[in-house]
Amino acid sequence: MDMPLLFEADCAGAEATIYVRDGAGRVLSLPSRRVHRMSFAVDAAPVPFAPLGYEGVAAVDGIVAAQIDVTVATGGAAKSGRYSLLARCGRGWVHLRVAGVSLVDPEPGVDHGDALALLERLTSGLTPDGCVVELDPALEDALPPAALPLLVVRTGGRLVALPAREVERVAPHQGSWPIRQGDADERVVAMGGDVLPGCSLAEWMTDSPMDGAADAAEEGWAAVMTANGRRMAITFTALDGLVTAPLTRIRRLAHRRHTARHCIDPERGAIEIVDPRDFTAPAATPTSADEGEDLDAPPSALSAEAEPPSVPDGGLAAMAGPFVCVFSRGAVNRLLTGVGLARVAPQRSAGAFPVFDLAALLGLAPQDGARMGRVLLLNRPGRRAVALFVDGVGPTESVPDWHALPAAPQPIPGLFSAMRLVGSRPTLQLLVWDSLLADRVGPGFAAALRPTLLGWLDPRLIDGDG
Repeated sequence: MDMPLLFEADCAGAEATIYVRDGAGRVLSLPSRRVHRMSFAVDAAPVPFAPLGYEGVAAVDGIVAAQIDVTVATGGAAKSGRYSLLARCGRGWVHLRVAGVSLVDPEPGVDHGDALALLERLTSGLTPDGCVVELDPALEDALPPAALPLLVVRTGGRLVALPAREVERVAPHQGSWPIRQGDADERVVAMGGDVLPGCSLAEWMTDSPMDGAADAAEEGWAAVMTANGRRMAITFTALDGLVTAPLTRIRRLAHRRHTARHCIDPERGAIEIVDPRDFTAPAATPTSADEGEDLDAPPSALSAEAEPPSVPDGGLAAMAGPFVCVFSRGAVNRLLTGVGLARVAPQRSAGAFPVFDLAALLGLAPQDGARMGRVLLLNRPGRRAVALFVDGVGPTESVPDWHALPAAPQPIPGLFSAMRLVGSRPTLQLLVWDSLLADRVGPGFAAALRPTLLGWLDPRLIDGDG
């Protein structure tokens, strides 16, 4: 089989069944309408916190998705299946590693297991798939594709689509005004007897402040959303309706410096889909720190240090076991000289930085013996810096493009905003949220951090030998 096997319309009906075999020889039945294609399985890049059977993220025939090994999930040996099925479950599209596929029952009269029920159970703890999978155009009508509900709003003469699942409520607001210090689009929005941080869609979208101000004056509606852990209100002129866009009608367009998603609506034409997280990009230099946090006051020792070494434009990649975490250029203060943990003290001293273990934070088991690695100092705007102990570091490039997260274990979206596969035997790079460093640490994340604390680093020894 040199080419992928596509499942044609006549065997993809609601009643059609295909039969898959795992590496242990067990046969499972699967509705063919849930399967799009069959191809050869490939190596998957591992992902932190992976549950049983979750191999990682794989790109099969150009389609990036989570890869599930059915044989491992049923108690067999890993990677004993040679084939991959692109299958649709409740969490989105996944690559299903199997040992064989048949369009006719290989064991008539035998009660087979339900592969779909097994797949739903294996993926029940994962987050929904954020990737847009474009199926083969010839089969667009053969399979009922998953769809994305979108709230279409209008500001000035432009239409914008917001993911409807992210919208808590929509209503006219009782007032919206610019904040005293901040970007032109930032607002305080009065709504339902409360005030919320907000964003003017007109100001956010325009390159001309005068045009944006004129349109923003007419924005009497607001959509309350939660993005990056923040509840906020987006103001707009009018509500245009709710549409359901099949994923086959969503296009990701690559421009010179960014990518954008558009849905093709039969009545309205192409509408840009805006990711709510784009409204919450933290300011580069906050004016004040939150009160009451243990790590608030910026240490004076940093101001006396020489300029940190330059960080590549693409950021810095920090390695922990098989995992690669990418920090943006603005998040990295410096990479400390030397290696090892010799400068990390078990007791806190005045002005010391906490040092956390990236490997432990990503769920890796402790290593035996002395550990070699590097200490990476990270900025926390308006607060004391923190340090990470990592296995190694390296530069990153601006290519390939970052993509939305596929179906992944629950902690992943809270730590990372995007992913990409790099190399012929791919390594998964995960882009760390800048907001993890800019925002106050939430109770859940703080609880996960505590057991990963390795000790404290005296800023006066910041460039000493490791």
